[in-house]
Amino acid sequence: MNDIEDRILDVALDEVLGQRESPDLAARVAAALEREPLRRDRTGAAFAVAASLLVCALLVRAVAFPTPVKPPVQDPPEHRIVFEQRGVVRVISEDGGKAEDYPELAYPEAAKKGAYLVADLSPDGREWIYTSTADGDAEIFRCDRGGENPKQLTANDAIDNDAAWTPDGKHIVWGSTSSGRWQIWVMDRDGSNARQLTNHPIGAWRPRVAPRGNRISYLAQRESREKLRPTDLVVTDLDGSSHTALVENGSITDHEWAPDGRRLACGDASGLRILDAEGKAATVTITCGKIDRMLHTHGPGDIAWKRDGSALACTLRFLGGRMAGGPPILGDEEIFILPAAGGEEKVKTLKVGANARPVRWVP
Repeated sequence: MNDIEDRILDVALDEVLGQRESPDLAARVAAALEREPLRRDRTGAAFAVAASLLVCALLVRAVAFPTPVKPPVQDPPEHRIVFEQRGVVRVISEDGGKAEDYPELAYPEAAKKGAYLVADLSPDGREWIYTSTADGDAEIFRCDRGGENPKQLTANDAIDNDAAWTPDGKHIVWGSTSSGRWQIWVMDRDGSNARQLTNHPIGAWRPRVAPRGNRISYLAQRESREKLRPTDLVVTDLDGSSHTALVENGSITDHEWAPDGRRLACGDASGLRILDAEGKAATVTITCGKIDRMLHTHGPGDIAWKRDGSALACTLRFLGGRMAGGPPILGDEEIFILPAAGGEEKVKTLKVGANARPVRWVP
């Protein structure tokens, strides 16, 4: 027997006789070996028996004692809402209590001279994009999550805002008036290769990117002399090749994709609906009791889905029809938590003060 066959025989015997987890198997093999011992000078037979023993031992171990499969790591449940308020990032529990500063996210000090319209955290959580008017007009910026290394991504005399990341973090979609009317644009994450996705005759704005990154939803304005112009909720491919209206001639205040990519939350002056993203009828219409009685002057906005899709956080946006300087009413200083399945009794109200905009849910 050569050295390789000799080694195989040793490994086979060690493997079989070392099966401490299966004492019956080891005992049977040992008894068989005593009845007909393997001799190293019987090279062919010894090698064949050794190889058979090794295969059998490995099969027994794999079947009887398989390697445990570790369960997938579950994300911790999200129960807090991060929101932006006058340039400061804060957090509050969904069960209420006092809002606190959230130091994990911050704006650059230089940018705090301007107003903040929209902020979006990157998919990997390392960067965020935001709108600042620190230099006069609204421009898109990118920075580290702690506010370091700010970089201006747009530079023009137009208004640029409502920026959103694509799920792969490689592109940024935003709304801009740089072509004369509001239109949807997309650029690389460093601000290069900007291109216009829509060419709507009246205007298109407020883009939202689907979780899978293959579609974008946006609002398209209709021609009207009304103070609150009717709008369509439209879905397009990332390359702008096709456009499908999910809602037509509505008074839409905001919209946001559900984490599963199959639903869209749509807020308007009549409430908040959960729509099927394939163009079917609303799956849920959320009623909010006292909130509904305010919706002739307010509409849901700043919608943020919980990652498990069970709930949404939102604000109520003032739509007009109320004299300035009056006392605060419901919706001016609150964040609302709405169950995605509906149910007025489960709606929660969190008082956080004016000008609060939910950014995302966190554990």
